[in-house]
Amino acid sequence: MRVIGKGRNTLEPFVEREWSAENADRFAGAVAPPNWEWREYCLAAHDGEALIGAAIFRVRGGVAHLKNVISSRARRSQGIGGALVDEFVRRARELGCHKLTLVTYYESYSSFPIYNSPVSNPCFR
Repeated sequence: MRVIGKGRNTLEPFVEREWSAENADRFAGAVAPPNWEWREYCLAAHDGEALIGAAIFRVRGGVAHLKNVISSRARRSQGIGGALVDEFVRRARELGCHKLTLVTYYESYSSFPIYNSPVSNPCFR
């Protein structure tokens, strides 16, 4: 076996074929067939007219990828990020997703309470 770098366009047909087969094997019709087009969604948290938080996520192939969660500096540590993550989980489930992903960085230490939400739970409550 050799492991070499390849361009995304070269690998995409393989990934789509294998993910489709994997989803069919694992979920056997329990979920809708995956849509392989990227769809992006934005969530906004408001307090009256004021925008106080936002989240951006993308969905592809039955997998929801949480890209960004941010709350206004003046409103941090008030549960806004957690509420956005909860809504992300709800929307992902509503969209038929069966997997969630989240990428974070160690420097995001101020948002650690968010990781007590269902998105960090591998059981996808």
